[in-house]
Amino acid sequence: MTDYQPKNKSFERYIQIGYEFASGKELSQAEMALLEKISDIDTSIIKIDDILDHEERRNDHACIYLIDGIDKTIINARLDEINGVQALTDLIAFRKCFPLFSYEILKVFNNNYMRGIYEGQKIDKELEEAKEIRPDMIDRYFLMTRKFTGGHIRYGLEIGQLLAGKVPDKDVSAIAEAMGINRQIVDDFEDYFKAHHYPQGDIKRGAKRLPEILFTLQGGNREAVLKLISEKDFAGVITVVLNPDVRKALYRYCEENEAYCKGIDTTFECSSISTHIGQILDRMPESDPLPTTI
Repeated sequence: MTDYQPKNKSFERYIQIGYEFASGKELSQAEMALLEKISDIDTSIIKIDDILDHEERRNDHACIYLIDGIDKTIINARLDEINGVQALTDLIAFRKCFPLFSYEILKVFNNNYMRGIYEGQKIDKELEEAKEIRPDMIDRYFLMTRKFTGGHIRYGLEIGQLLAGKVPDKDVSAIAEAMGINRQIVDDFEDYFKAHHYPQGDIKRGAKRLPEILFTLQGGNREAVLKLISEKDFAGVITVVLNPDVRKALYRYCEENEAYCKGIDTTFECSSISTHIGQILDRMPESDPLPTTI
């Protein structure tokens, strides 16, 4: 599992946070063992996402579909999802959840979480296939991130609260969506640096994520960026695409989301799901050298 999704960004982690917030208690060791298996769902989503995004590398390794083939990877991804759902139902049974809450957990998982993941992937694909970048794509991007990354955090927290026998807090759900959007913005920013699973892959395949959208709408030339990539001037790509105006715009979106969350009167600790947005302004290529080949 750690090869696919870091623990601090995993579905199991958000369920745990939601449970501890609602109950004021920690899950038992046996419950944590079941919870860890739920993140097979993350593995499933990432395997399919890599196929849809035509990714080649993840965490310095070839993507699974390039080793096992697309057909086998899709089958195994579906099995991962089923195993994750089974772990969720096992946890529900272990905790002897009240039937109404058991029903709500499964409804949130299927009708909200999984639906949002695939709807988000559909929008992401539509953006990638678009022939040109338009201003309205900013709204489409944010809808995609709200459904995909925002839903990943929100519905994990909601399931955790339901496992504790509590109705999900609407304010917490709103915070989760905003922090999910920030996490995706930062993730798309990090795509230009070595630490990301496949540096500069988004702009190479024309994914039309927020940095590229803003760069193009400000008059940037994607072909010139691709030329820099072909010349292995990866630091130059960062300088050109993540120019001061793009960075300021990315940071402003994140800052507005943080201000929105701080304005909500809640005992929920936002820092447990927040992302370091300061790097958008401060991180430079010379402090994080890129590889000589991609």
